[in-house]
Amino acid sequence: MSLAQARQVSEGLYPHQVEGLAFLLGRKRSILADDMGLGKTRQSILAFSHADSGGPYLVLCPASVKLNWQREIAMVLPEAKTHIVGPAPPPAPGFDGWVILNYDILGKHLEALLTHNWVGIAFDEAHYLKNHRSQRSRFARTLVDRTAGDPVVHALTGTPLTNRPRDLFPLLQLVDHPLGRSFMSFSQRYCDGGRNDYGHWVADGASNVDELSVQLHGTMLRRHKDDVLDLPPKVRTWIDVELPERTRDALNRDVMQFLDPSIEPQRTERGFRKGMGRLMSTRKTVGLAKSRYTKEYVEGAIEQGEKVLVFSGFPNVLQRLEKYFGAASVLLTGEVPVPQRQGIVDRFQNDESVRVYLGQIHA
Repeated sequence: MSLAQARQVSEGLYPHQVEGLAFLLGRKRSILADDMGLGKTRQSILAFSHADSGGPYLVLCPASVKLNWQREIAMVLPEAKTHIVGPAPPPAPGFDGWVILNYDILGKHLEALLTHNWVGIAFDEAHYLKNHRSQRSRFARTLVDRTAGDPVVHALTGTPLTNRPRDLFPLLQLVDHPLGRSFMSFSQRYCDGGRNDYGHWVADGASNVDELSVQLHGTMLRRHKDDVLDLPPKVRTWIDVELPERTRDALNRDVMQFLDPSIEPQRTERGFRKGMGRLMSTRKTVGLAKSRYTKEYVEGAIEQGEKVLVFSGFPNVLQRLEKYFGAASVLLTGEVPVPQRQGIVDRFQNDESVRVYLGQIHA
C-alpha cells in the first residue's frame, strides 16, 4: 500500500483503529479482541478491502447484527454489494461482494458457501464458537479448511478469552495457531486441565496465563476502553431488526391511519383516542418482537464483562427480559413503590452478579 493510500484508509479513524488496521493487514489470520465499542467491524472491513479489493468476502455473525454489518459496509464502501443470507439463499458462485449470514444457519448453507472462493472470512462475536466440539465450531473450521486458496481470516470478539483459555482454543484453530493443534496439550498447559474423581477430563480453569499472552502476541490484539483515551464519551448506534411480516404490516397500517386527517382518528376526540389506543397496542407487539434480538445483543455484552442498561416504554417487554435473564437482572417499572427504587439501582451498581438493569422509561 502506498503512503497516499494509507492516509486515505486511515482518514476518520481513531489512532487505536489505525493500529488495529495495521495489525490485521500485517498477517493472514488474526484475532482482534478489542472491547465492545472500539470499532472491530470497521477495522475488519477496511483490512479485507485493502488486502484484496476484489472479493468475495464472507461474514459470519449472530442474527442480531447482520443488518448492522450491512450498514457498516455501506458506510465504509458505498459501492460494495452485500447479500444477507436468511431467508434468502447464498448467491451463486461468481458474486464478488459481501455475504452475511448468522451462525445458526451455517450448517444449512455450508455446501453452497464452499462453492465460493472467499478472499476473506470474518467470524464476528467469535466467542459463539467457544465449544470446539460443537457442530457450529466444526462447521466454521470446515469452511476455513475447505475454501479454495488461502483466505484471510479475522476472528472478532470482545470477550477476555485469556481469562477462560478453553474458550480461546477454537479461535486458535481457525487462525491456524500452533497452540490450536491439540486440545489435550493446550488444556493441560493453559486450562489447568486434569481428570476429576470420576475420571472425566476437566479443563475449566486457567494456568500459565502470562505465558499464554506472550504466545498470542503475534496473533491476537486486545485493547481496553479505559486505555483508549481518544474515544468520545458516548457512541450511538442503531441496530435494525427484522419484524415478522404481520407485525410490520399492522404497524404501517396503524401509523398511516393515525396520520391521515381524512379518517376517523383525526376527526373526533373519541376517534383520536381509539386510534392512539390501536397504535399503542401495535407498538407493544413491536416491542415484544424486538425483545428476541435484544436478548442476543445483551448476552454478547455480558459475555464481554459489561453491565447493560435496557429501557422500554412497555412493562410486558421488560418482564419478558426479566424472565429470561433471571437473577442476573433487576426490574424497575412504575409498579415498583418509590421507596424501593433506590435499592434496585444500588443492587445493579454494587452487586457483580447483577448484570442487567431493566427500566421502564416513564419510571
